[in-house]
Amino acid sequence: MATEAQRRATSAYRKKSVKQLTIRFYPNDEDEIMYTWLKNQGNTTEYIKSLIRQDMNNERELP
Repeated sequence: MATEAQRRATSAYRKKSVKQLTIRFYPNDEDEIMYTWLKNQGNTTEYIKSLIRQDMNNERELP
C-alpha cells in the first residue's frame, strides 16, 4: 500500500508530466456506432495511439 508521501509524489508527477485528452460521444446514431466500435477494441488507448501513428506515417510518405 502506498504511503501518503508516495500518493502526493505520484499526483505531482501526473500533474506535471502526463497529458490527457477527453473525447465525448453524443447521443446520435454516428457517435453511438463509433463509441460501440471503440469500446469493442479492447485497449482503447492503444487503439487510438495506433491510429494516430498510422496517420502520422501516412503524412510522412506524401510527396
